[in-house]
Amino acid sequence: MSGRQGRYRQEVVIDNYDREFLQLSELQLAYSVAESDEAGKFRKGGLLVIPIPTRTFGRDQGVFVYYEIYRLKKDEFGQTRYKVEYSIRPKGVQGRKARGVISQLVRVLTGKKQELAVGYEQIGNSESEEVYMELDLKSTKPGQYILEIDVTDLNSGLTSSRETGFYVQ
Repeated sequence: MSGRQGRYRQEVVIDNYDREFLQLSELQLAYSVAESDEAGKFRKGGLLVIPIPTRTFGRDQGVFVYYEIYRLKKDEFGQTRYKVEYSIRPKGVQGRKARGVISQLVRVLTGKKQELAVGYEQIGNSESEEVYMELDLKSTKPGQYILEIDVTDLNSGLTSSRETGFYVQ
């Protein structure tokens, strides 16, 4: 947006999205995500997703994450039901699933290490969903972190997960 350019190198493995079960796209960390009718290279559906290639956030800045969910199963009424769980942990700390955490932010103490977790349930009518969320970093110490997202299709019982790393200054 500023006209500046930069490079970011990362090895990318392309998943096969031709399968017939629940899948998540890669997680895209962003400087901002907002609803928009504006055309352009940062548009995804009805959203304007401004990437942050450095994956570095200030403590006063929110972490925006954008991803897509594919192949949600519809019930007999044509509705999808799914649960999304987000967790953030310092890099090097093994993940601990935040199962049962719905609609609130909690801190789960894992020994001396801390993990932040939030989750919610959603009902829809499409087999695919575009999802974004802003995570608050105000109480987070500087360092490297891992963001993990677990999606459970409540109609099929299938779960899919993704994770990505980022830095807090």
